[in-house]
Amino acid sequence: MEINQTGFRAAYDGFDVSTVAAYDQADRTRLLSDAGIIRNRLKVDAGGEITGEFLMSIGYLPGAHAKECPIHAEILRHRPMWAQNS
Repeated sequence: MEINQTGFRAAYDGFDVSTVAAYDQADRTRLLSDAGIIRNRLKVDAGGEITGEFLMSIGYLPGAHAKECPIHAEILRHRPMWAQNS
């Protein structure tokens, strides 16, 4: 599955944590109607949590994929910072 990074970055203000954490009901309504992203009311209502989940899913943070997963191997090819010390 390919993640639409452009759509998520646009929807979540470039993943600026302070901005996302301050989202109000109007922002949550906007996100839930944005067809360019995966919409899950529980995650949208969790505020800034989506930023961490997204960064983990694209490999910027460790933990989203098991070592046997082909995506994990792809992430390692890009030499993420968390893998350079291990």
